[in-house]
Amino acid sequence: MNANSTYLSPQNPANQLADLAKRQGKDALTLLEFAIESGFTTDAGTRISPELVIRIRRATEDIMASETIGPKQWAEFAIAYYQLTTLMTPVTAATVRDTREVGSLFKDPSPAQAFTRWLWSVTIVFAFVVAIGELSLLRYGPAEEGIVSTDGSTLPNTFLQILQVLAPYAYGGLGACVYLLRSAHRFIYERTFDLRRKPEYFNRILLGVIAGSATPRPSIHARKRLIAWR
Repeated sequence: MNANSTYLSPQNPANQLADLAKRQGKDALTLLEFAIESGFTTDAGTRISPELVIRIRRATEDIMASETIGPKQWAEFAIAYYQLTTLMTPVTAATVRDTREVGSLFKDPSPAQAFTRWLWSVTIVFAFVVAIGELSLLRYGPAEEGIVSTDGSTLPNTFLQILQVLAPYAYGGLGACVYLLRSAHRFIYERTFDLRRKPEYFNRILLGVIAGSATPRPSIHARKRLIAWR
């Protein structure tokens, strides 16, 4: 069992309980610090009571100062911490840490900043493919179907065919990335960005790409008429 597990091993439950309590004590202080600094208020207008602040601080101090955790200490802390987390959800100690500004965007970024930087890169790639496809369409016209060669070379038309196939995927991926960028910045500002949801964000991009591929593409003749109309 790894050291970060919240389950207690039967071999040494007392020490593991103490480690768990101290780790959660640090989380409680992190969450409480954010609530105090930001003047946290729920959507219903509820604020953290001074009594809860005192209970959290006292219980955490007792836990940090003790080598072993008694049942009464553990219960007092667990109840106070539970009340704090339920009041502040979806903000948690993990989301506060992940969105903390520990450096710049390009030097020692926080986990949330690093994810945003990766999302920027993917968005730029999709936008580049879309731009190249549109520019090629305007410059050379739509690709011809099949192997077409007027000067002994099929490379230009093959390149246009590849761009024509990739364009719908790029549009779908670009739309998904724009949505995620807008959502990510809001989550970071609200301190609710949760790295455990990264698979969901990746799935959104993948679904956007797949949805883009399902978009009906106009025929060669329709594209030619569109170019001629322009």
